Amino acid sequence: MTQKKMGRPRKMRVTDEMIRQVETMAGLGMKMPEIGLVLNLGARTLRRYKEQEPLLQAAYERGKAAGAMIVQKSLRLLIADGNVAATIFYLKTQCGWREKDRIEVSGPDGGPIPVENRTADVARAIVRNRLTEVPTAPTNGNGNGNGSQN
Repeated sequence: MTQKKMGRPRKMRVTDEMIRQVETMAGLGMKMPEIGLVLNLGARTLRRYKEQEPLLQAAYERGKAAGAMIVQKSLRLLIADGNVAATIFYLKTQCGWREKDRIEVSGPDGGPIPVENRTADVARAIVRNRLTEVPTAPTNGNGNGNGSQN
């Protein structure tokens, strides 16, 4: 029976195959945690590999750029075919266009709108009406006011 070696596992090496896979998956829009799952690596481990191995980081960025290029090309084809929604999307996201609905409301002759502050008057009226309409509790004659027969 052979004994398992104890201690720290050997350092995994970044291979050309791993670099190719990272570039392909990044091009498909996968994020680093998803790529790590496919490669059977934790997100932290893959992030550390990316930091330590410039070729892996470059592959990830190349893949992202290639994926974005495909989407941009498709969008341009839609615009060239006269797709209005695609054109508006492009103008808003790439050219800074935005829609503004602006409504101005004014009073007579373009002046300010007259507003009466009647809040205090209404509050006083409510309080006045409630004070005059306070219901009285029925009594049973013993003076306790709760209607019970104690």
